[in-house]
Amino acid sequence: ATMVAAGVYLLMRSHGLLEGWPLELAGWVGGVTAVAGAAIALAQDDLKRILAGSTTSQLGLMFVGVAAGGPAVALFHLVAHAAGKAGLFLTTGIFQHARGSTALAHLRGAGREDRVTFALFAVCAASIAAVPPLAAFWSKEHIAAGAEEARVVWFVLVLIAAAGSAAYLLRPALLLWGSERKAQPATAKWRGRVPMLAALAVTTVGSLGLGALGEPLVRLLDSAPLPSSTSSLALSLLATAAGAVAVLAGARLPAALRRAAARQLYVNELLRAVVQRPLLALASASDVVERRCIDAAVDAVGRAGLRAARSQEWVERRGIDAAVDSAAAAVGRGGEDLRRLQSGRLYEYLRDATLGAAAVAVLIALTALLR
Repeated sequence: ATMVAAGVYLLMRSHGLLEGWPLELAGWVGGVTAVAGAAIALAQDDLKRILAGSTTSQLGLMFVGVAAGGPAVALFHLVAHAAGKAGLFLTTGIFQHARGSTALAHLRGAGREDRVTFALFAVCAASIAAVPPLAAFWSKEHIAAGAEEARVVWFVLVLIAAAGSAAYLLRPALLLWGSERKAQPATAKWRGRVPMLAALAVTTVGSLGLGALGEPLVRLLDSAPLPSSTSSLALSLLATAAGAVAVLAGARLPAALRRAAARQLYVNELLRAVVQRPLLALASASDVVERRCIDAAVDAVGRAGLRAARSQEWVERRGIDAAVDSAAAAVGRGGEDLRRLQSGRLYEYLRDATLGAAAVAVLIALTALLR
């Protein structure tokens, strides 16, 4: 809840920076989201899921409010909606404690068992459904008036969302107050119920009295006056009444739309097809490129470096080192051999000189004969 509210708040704070097509785009997104959220809420059979779809729809209306009426309009509805929706979730929690479930099938008659909680639920629901003179009625009226001035299509989408809000909140209210076919255990009593009821009283007071917050917000934000229109007010009330009458008459969404809305209008499937699967395929391809190409190239360079190092080591040991060692050994052996010639014995020197002279004489004689 904080994240989505923060998005609306950021849009309001950035209003002056987004003049032009960005705000217009926000208005279109908000209008479509408001209708889509209402359709999703109408198709749910769980009270918390209904409230989640309702929140989506109301946030879409806030986007339209920013684009068409200014920050004060959107902030007005943000605060009014916060009071009502907090109360609805708290009452849902109390009913869940009583029945152990939030499925509508298990909550039939829970309001009759706990009439105080149901009364607070009804007030908060009526506020979100824009029943006068509750808080969200005034903020929605300004959104509708701003949309009427800005774009007719936005105004139509706002009216459809208003009819949807009355329908998707009246449906669970009727079930909660309906007669129970099967006996259910008595409403659970637990220590946290009284503090929750106290908090509910605060949110209910907010749903009753926050309708007077509009003009103070305009002065606080130094914003343009809140838009207002008699025709938009009348049509908003008519749309709310039409949504309530449709539920009382037993009207239901068309089967195809109901199936689509029950599956969140196939948003998850669309995200899987457009975002998740392409990103997974890209990640898989990147993994293949990294492992088969980049990592393989790095490993090949490393292996080549190791082979070159081993070859260099072999050449150094078997070639250079062997040659140096052989030369050193030859010098050593030569030194040993020459050392024997210098024995210090005179008769050996005379013998060697005589043998040398004889050898020279023989060579000279042989050379003369050969000539």
